[in-house]
Amino acid sequence: MNRDKTLDCLRGFAMLQVVFVHAMYWLYSIKPTVARSFLLFEMLVFFFVTGAVNSMKEHRSYGEFCLKRIKGLMIPYYIYAAICMVIAAVCYRNAGEFTPALAFRMVLSWLVPLNTQMIPLWFYPWALWFVPVYLLGILLFPPIRKAVRRFGWMAIAGMVLLFVAVEIVLPLAVRNVPGEGGGLYVHRLSDILQETVFYSVFMAAGALHSRLKLREKRDGLLALAILVLSVAGLWISSSVFGRTLDMQENKFPPNHVFLFYASAVMTLLYLALPVLKTLYRLLVRAVPPVDKWIALFSANSMTVFLYQPFAFWGTYLLLRRYGLRKTAWEPYAAILLLYLLVWLIILLANLLKAARNALARRLAG
Repeated sequence: MNRDKTLDCLRGFAMLQVVFVHAMYWLYSIKPTVARSFLLFEMLVFFFVTGAVNSMKEHRSYGEFCLKRIKGLMIPYYIYAAICMVIAAVCYRNAGEFTPALAFRMVLSWLVPLNTQMIPLWFYPWALWFVPVYLLGILLFPPIRKAVRRFGWMAIAGMVLLFVAVEIVLPLAVRNVPGEGGGLYVHRLSDILQETVFYSVFMAAGALHSRLKLREKRDGLLALAILVLSVAGLWISSSVFGRTLDMQENKFPPNHVFLFYASAVMTLLYLALPVLKTLYRLLVRAVPPVDKWIALFSANSMTVFLYQPFAFWGTYLLLRRYGLRKTAWEPYAAILLLYLLVWLIILLANLLKAARNALARRLAG
């Protein structure tokens, strides 16, 4: 099946959005507010595109499908983990805290990616929550795709109901488990399961993407109904039940408020697809530098996710070194430096990959 370039463009924009949102919440260069928390849709787009792209491909077996995608994530993850373990060991040693027991716990925390990785520095483990969620999502995607192909919208409705049940049951199941020691892992596993079910809803929506026809009255009316119900759900959650509309507070783990928000945003994107495709043709494909920039972020999405902390740490040090922290220039300098450093990291990662492939070919020949 022909590849939908609009999906690649959406993923590229999602990666650009990842960097911007993290600049807002990690560097505080741009002060986070409730209104700005409505920009937290980048992961929704990423999982939607993942579902849409993978639904267009056929694979010989379930194992082949999972292995290819798990390798595509876990090889760069373990390279990143090795670098971070060296950095962590140096920091712990300089602080006089390094012991064999600490080293064992640190290595274990990075080998098993449960978002409990140990490193005494900011940024480095903050984006790693998606690793176990993506892995579980990939394992679940083939049966999800089958259900979507057979039942269409009803399969997604069933997954939404499953998420509602998970949101109710899991917190009740772990509420008496202490949040320290081994209990920390119980709570983290609970969060991972809740996050996986949530984002699987949008992978399923992506799997339905190629079957949706805006010009068909039924699909358009259903999308409008979802949008109206989602906005009403947000209003009721806030006005009647007093739930905060700060999406950062509702995102980890995602709850029903974030589900209402996510459904509204993704439905708006779906309804705006004809406009987005026109804008893509006029503003992206027609301007080769912009097209290449977005394509670079799209093709290197995992590199951006995993290695962006190096860019953030470098940006933080540069802003502090040149006295730009907490000044009017900080937001502009931070964004400029971040995108530049992320771009350099992508280039470096691609150079290392090319060198590794060349060495493998030479050894094989």
